[in-house]
Amino acid sequence: MRNRNICFIVLFSLMLVTPAIVSFFRGDDEVVNIENRKSVEKPVFATDTIQDATFMQKVICHVNDLKSYCTDYNKYYVDHFVFRNPMTKLYLAAKMRSGEGSLSETVISGKDGWYFLGEFYSNIVSESMGYRPFSSTDIDVIKQNILQCKSFCDELNIPIVFVVAPNKMTIYYEYFPYQAERKKSRYDQINEIMPELNVDYIDLKSLLLCNKQEDKFLYRKIDTHWSFNGSYLAYKAIMGKFCSYCPQMSFRHDSMYVKAYDMLSGDLSTMMAMPEMREPVEVYYPKCKPEYDEASQVACGRFQYIKRRGTYDAKGKILIFGDSFGCALFYFLASSCHETLFYQAIGGSHFDKDAVLREKPDCILMEVCERELEALCSVFGEHQYCE
Repeated sequence: MRNRNICFIVLFSLMLVTPAIVSFFRGDDEVVNIENRKSVEKPVFATDTIQDATFMQKVICHVNDLKSYCTDYNKYYVDHFVFRNPMTKLYLAAKMRSGEGSLSETVISGKDGWYFLGEFYSNIVSESMGYRPFSSTDIDVIKQNILQCKSFCDELNIPIVFVVAPNKMTIYYEYFPYQAERKKSRYDQINEIMPELNVDYIDLKSLLLCNKQEDKFLYRKIDTHWSFNGSYLAYKAIMGKFCSYCPQMSFRHDSMYVKAYDMLSGDLSTMMAMPEMREPVEVYYPKCKPEYDEASQVACGRFQYIKRRGTYDAKGKILIFGDSFGCALFYFLASSCHETLFYQAIGGSHFDKDAVLREKPDCILMEVCERELEALCSVFGEHQYCE
């Protein structure tokens, strides 16, 4: 009996210690992130002390450093726990089978197979519902930044068009699992101030809501972004503006695109650790495809960008400042002019004066998605307010 208890204690101890040992000796490059987010980096213990400090001050400094290191290492260990990936997959699969609304703080399970981004990202739910509006100070800063962009472009005689890509739950709220009274959102606040600023602005929220069809979804069920149908609607509205300034640009009609169907995964399915989950998607591509430069990450001015360039047998040049929603727009716009340059900012949309002066475009598109609207508070790189 005693030997059995000893064996049980040894086995139980091994179960507790083995994951920690494996996690400690396993390199960071061996860790595969299945949750579509940045992993916590391994902390480094700081040994610097205050210059000319007393012995007790040095001791206190080292103790505080040790506390911080232990806290940071605990976060790192939780994020790199050796059994984290398989346990995460089992947990999320169980949550899906149970039919609960929230899979985690990152993904929310909606109705009829729809999934939505959770509150973890940019407080997207509360912002879409109108429970985290911009302050009056934020609005003043945003007005100033937008007018500064427009004034700069006006001096160069370059038209600029502003658009906000709505959140998926803004357009398809009926599929969101928790129904509650919605208030004036940040998108609504931006929508209100644009007319008084006298800038070229397209209200994509109204456009998309007016064109919803039961058999042609404008957003994808397992992705946070709009579908080809949704981005094509936005493209037509944007090109309507651009062609009024530059008639030499070519507006591409439906008949100029080939439509096909494909089974695609999405960013939400990746966040749920289920990259094998796919959905049927109607894909558009031009009959005569533009040529694309390989995307590269570059430093441009004070910002980091993913830079893409497309060229086509047409006239005109478009410069796009945007985010991930602008990717689909880029491929449509690239087939409408000779050259299209897309600066996809890392960490929000930014306006770069140096890029405008260097590229000398015929038209500029400033696109920002609803969940990143606070980027308008720091559109030139210096975050000023945005509570």
